[in-house]
Amino acid sequence: MESVILVLGEQENQEGAQGLVISNTELKQVVYAFKCNQSTLQVKGKINSITIDSCKKMGLVFDDVVGIVEVINCKDVKVQVMGKIPTISINKTDGCHVYLSKDSLSCEIVSAKSSEMNILVPNKDGEFTELPVPEQFKTVWDGQKLVTTATEIAG
Repeated sequence: MESVILVLGEQENQEGAQGLVISNTELKQVVYAFKCNQSTLQVKGKINSITIDSCKKMGLVFDDVVGIVEVINCKDVKVQVMGKIPTISINKTDGCHVYLSKDSLSCEIVSAKSSEMNILVPNKDGEFTELPVPEQFKTVWDGQKLVTTATEIAG
């Protein structure tokens, strides 16, 4: 199946495409990238949302998103926030690196059925600190309710 990027009805097939840029964006627009492999996409300006679905070895760089960025069914993707984002959702994905900007440090990261997730936060010197997202949890009954906590993988 071919890969597709949809922006307001425009379609482009992308396989091994580096340097894809979507500019002249508007707040009501959304980006949906499907089955893009070994490609890089940059979204300039402020838009509503971005979804990357079933992509492999994909890079996404964007300025500002007012809604959500969703990463679904992907393998080995890198997402870089240059401006602000309130929520990033990672589902059914193996290998996801999210580079946050100083302005996006308060964003919520929601994940399910995913592995090898790392969030990179900027330091004062411009370098990034890499932090793993927990993949393993422990749930216990405390006498009144279930309590779930993240656990460190022993090894």
